[in-house]
Amino acid sequence: MPNEQLVAHIRSEFVQGVDRAAVVRSLLGAGWQVEDINAAIAVVDHASSQNIPTAPSGAPQLQYTPAPTVSTIKYAGFWVRAGAVVVDGIILGLVGFVVSLVFGGAVYAQAISTIIGWFLIVYMVTKYQASPGKMAAGLHIERTSGDRLGAGRAILRELVGKFLSAVTLGIGYLMVAWTKKKQGLHDMVADTVVVENDPGKSKTIWVVIGVLGTLVLPLVIIGLMATIVFASLNVARMKGYDAMVESQLSTVQIQAVLYHGGIGNGSYLGYCNSPGALTALADASRAGTVDNLATSYVCNDSKDEWAASVPLRTTASYECAASTGVMTEIASPLASGQTSCGSSVQ
Repeated sequence: MPNEQLVAHIRSEFVQGVDRAAVVRSLLGAGWQVEDINAAIAVVDHASSQNIPTAPSGAPQLQYTPAPTVSTIKYAGFWVRAGAVVVDGIILGLVGFVVSLVFGGAVYAQAISTIIGWFLIVYMVTKYQASPGKMAAGLHIERTSGDRLGAGRAILRELVGKFLSAVTLGIGYLMVAWTKKKQGLHDMVADTVVVENDPGKSKTIWVVIGVLGTLVLPLVIIGLMATIVFASLNVARMKGYDAMVESQLSTVQIQAVLYHGGIGNGSYLGYCNSPGALTALADASRAGTVDNLATSYVCNDSKDEWAASVPLRTTASYECAASTGVMTEIASPLASGQTSCGSSVQ
């Protein structure tokens, strides 16, 4: 026997012109069972078909068209929603890429990208009741009563609610896996649920995307990040070697000054083969050569000038020191007998 209070409530809602689907979702949200709702609607529909008054005297009489019984609402599970999030992440990543191209390496580019991403999601949820990923997965967001989300509630869910889901170490998102209506913390904050548009349609592909995106993709990202970090560390190490080359060539320049004012007797002739020059040039060469060979430098001297070049690790160029007291990066090693650095690398 249908619940009389439930029948009276449904009859009253129908008389007031409330949409049948909205009535059903409201009752489900209030905890009524599908079977009870179906039975009560059947009574109301039967009464209308028999022209039995469904409202007090004087109230407008509505003619109802009996509809199929209510099907169970299917709330979207964790992995299906994770698949939708993967699509959202790809789209937001593309937004960030475009922003980075427009603003280059500006420090505020990330902030602009984040704001645009938030605006896009809030707009989509307000306009279409779904983010791009949820639309692709056949899902939509609604109030627990079945009503649409307004802009304010969309902001509450997407900004405030998801912030809380994130700062709880992600537990707010994981709650989707065990709560009765598959609600995350952000859903509870905004009084929303995520529902499948077509409960009978398979969502296997979205489960697979969710699993891959949640478990496999982070491992790939970590691997890529590790590769980038190691590459950056290697570049930093190479730059350290280049700094050692410059340091040792500074020593070569000092040794040249001492040689010129000492045993050179006002001349640089023979300086490149002096003990001080040989030691400093060998050290510079070991720093600038991958295989640590000490014979990769070139040093030429004459009475009035001298110059020496040593390879650099981070580039295919060479560091050149000369009697001018200035060090210059050059494209190729010094030629035999060349006692000046020439043009620097542009």
